Amino acid sequence: MTWHSNKNLDLLDAALMALPEENDPMILTEFDGFCAGLITCPELIPPSVWLAKVWGPGGPPEFESLSEMQAILDLIMAHYNCVASLLMTSGDYFPVMDEDRRNGDILWEFWMHGFLAAMQLRPEAWKAIERNGDARARTALEKIEELGRIAMSFAESKKAKASKLVKDAPDLIPELVEDLNRFAKSRAPGLPQGFPLAANMSAAPVVGTKVGRNDSCPCGSGKKSKKCCGAGSLPLH
Repeated sequence: MTWHSNKNLDLLDAALMALPEENDPMILTEFDGFCAGLITCPELIPPSVWLAKVWGPGGPPEFESLSEMQAILDLIMAHYNCVASLLMTSGDYFPVMDEDRRNGDILWEFWMHGFLAAMQLRPEAWKAIERNGDARARTALEKIEELGRIAMSFAESKKAKASKLVKDAPDLIPELVEDLNRFAKSRAPGLPQGFPLAANMSAAPVVGTKVGRNDSCPCGSGKKSKKCCGAGSLPLH
């Protein structure tokens, strides 16, 4: 299994960093955690719902052209699909995390912020794990939630108490994600056993190269493309 290429990571990182800072968009490692949360969620979440979180609370950016919008959407969906592909085979998944150049620490907290953002989109769906008899999945969820609380303390400039869990987090997270993914893909609510979802389909969902003018705009605004990014007026939105 091929991991994320440095070229694609650099392109996506640059594209996310170029989004308006005042909108508070996601950064690369945060988006990687977000993808993992989306894919391992017991309920499938479509891009029309989750793209708004990528843009940030400030809303969709003002793209200069439809081609510019499509270019960043292609990068976003390519990364989502890469994460989904890595989760198709046990042992292949590894998160994208930053390293503190001062001391070599892995900054897993930013990745965790993204995973938590995905969980907040479907809180009821995650409760299916708590109600289920799958001890492995429940343990994984409990540890993810504990790491989430630590990450939120980090975001609030509160020094996290040193613990084995904090120290082991970068190495533990891939295992927790795979345990959650196994549960989600084998027990999707309302679907037959083993029904294929994003992380175990032979071809993960993609954004096409063209958007129909009567289709919902892929930017996540909820409007039809012809009345949104496909309207042809500048600036968009």
